[in-house]
Amino acid sequence: MTPLEGSQRTDGDATGCNETGTSQEALLLDYVQRLEKRSEGRRVAHLRLSALQPINRRDQHIRAAADCFEPLIAAMSGQLFKLKNNDFFFIYKAEAHA
Repeated sequence: MTPLEGSQRTDGDATGCNETGTSQEALLLDYVQRLEKRSEGRRVAHLRLSALQPINRRDQHIRAAADCFEPLIAAMSGQLFKLKNNDFFFIYKAEAHA
């Protein structure tokens, strides 16, 4: 399944890579490039978790934040990307926003 065919969470391991070794940054770039042709009806939320104090950026906090997106990913036909700096990009269908 490609990112455009379904909803999924794409966060990787501690290195920021998924099981195929592709970085989240590369996956996000590929996804955005694919959306260029059909971006209408899509929205994006950028969560700047990298701006949090270090005590609030612990692994368990980042995992908890990502886990909170699970119901949104399915309900909003979304895609979640977790970057190496712990920022999240959540891309979803706009009609699910209403």
